[in-house]
Amino acid sequence: MTIVEITKDKGVVKEILKEGSGNPLNEKDMIFLIHYTAKNSNGIVFETTKNEAPVEFDIGKDEIIKGLELSIPTMKIGEISKITISNEYSHGK
Repeated sequence: MTIVEITKDKGVVKEILKEGSGNPLNEKDMIFLIHYTAKNSNGIVFETTKNEAPVEFDIGKDEIIKGLELSIPTMKIGEISKITISNEYSHGK
């Protein structure tokens, strides 16, 4: 597994569970489709798309929380990662 610090303050950290292919998807104004499972610090799931359609959003348009906005463009097609996001980069609570 590879650990990548997305932010210098370690507020967003990516652990690559399965490597993707190609170059990172770091282009603005791209439409992304992702599945995710959000857990609190106790590991309790509070939101997931596991049994639903993937979430669609545009990078750079503030449609998702800051931590995902910063980390998704560093991913490659097919990559599976665990992204740990501090409150500062999530909902600010």
